Amino acid sequence: MHWLEDFDRHIHAAFEEAAQRIRQFPAPLNHEGLNYLNGFDIRVKDGIHNYICYLLPFWLERISSLHLAPERKEHLQQIAQSIAAGNIMGMLHYFIHDDLMDASATATEDNGAALIQNLRRLLPLSELLHAEYTGILSRIAGHRPEYWLYRRQYTYDWARAVQHEQHPGHFMNHIPLITGRASPLRLSAVVMLLEVGLPALLPGILQQLDLALLLLQMNDDAADWPEDLRLHNYNCLLSLIHEDAALRTDHPPEAFYILDEQTVRHYIYDRNILRHYANLAHEQYVSQLAVPADSLDLLQFCEELVQQLDQLAAAIEASRHLLLEQGSLFYYVYPPKLL
Repeated sequence: MHWLEDFDRHIHAAFEEAAQRIRQFPAPLNHEGLNYLNGFDIRVKDGIHNYICYLLPFWLERISSLHLAPERKEHLQQIAQSIAAGNIMGMLHYFIHDDLMDASATATEDNGAALIQNLRRLLPLSELLHAEYTGILSRIAGHRPEYWLYRRQYTYDWARAVQHEQHPGHFMNHIPLITGRASPLRLSAVVMLLEVGLPALLPGILQQLDLALLLLQMNDDAADWPEDLRLHNYNCLLSLIHEDAALRTDHPPEAFYILDEQTVRHYIYDRNILRHYANLAHEQYVSQLAVPADSLDLLQFCEELVQQLDQLAAAIEASRHLLLEQGSLFYYVYPPKLL
């Protein structure tokens, strides 16, 4: 995992810079901010690790350094660390909003009202985090007119994805909407490559970044489908299952929630849908291998995401074969627990 291990020291420095900035927030938001950061800190073993968010600037630093004179590389390292710290704070801002939107869908169940009230307390913190995130990027690249064009476009893309995330149909036909909620991450890549004078690398890098965002979403959705089904959240795996299930019923194609848990498990364990799902991910990955200006770290990250889906599909297949060998009684006594 060179895409991670090679940057351990840099990631720790980026988290410390983010923590130092949050300490400057007015009390008690500084304490709440540090507590919230702690839940995502890679230095904390049980934290939520959103690797691509804070690793992307360092991946781009490595590929950019190949094109720069030695005297510019120290400046490049400083820029990468600042952008990574900004991405961390931007990540926290958007996580607060995502949690609030998800909680709103369950306000009448699972103590959702209390959760919403708790998240509302974090909205002032969210605004401070967003100001730091945009401030860092603007101080680096705000003197470039194209920066503001990209920033506006990616804000639009994020809003469009949030507004239309319940879109029907095969998820592969809606990739911009699938990855749109991560559009702010694209801006950090733009800032990095504009600042070092390598805008020619942007098309290839952004294309590979979109692939990584898609594969991340596919992995998350394979793990989160029970919750997404219950909360009526859009989910790539459920979308794939829905498309086939809709053809076998009288429901219109847009009636996404014709699915129930029994139907989904039937597709996973009996119809081998995860193998098809993993193959789609592999096809997307292979299609990107010839893209110019490859970031090897980004591609390696994508490859591991594809491998994770392949391993999940293989585990389901192995479980199914075991059940068939043991007979139906074994199936009922020991139902699959993989998903």
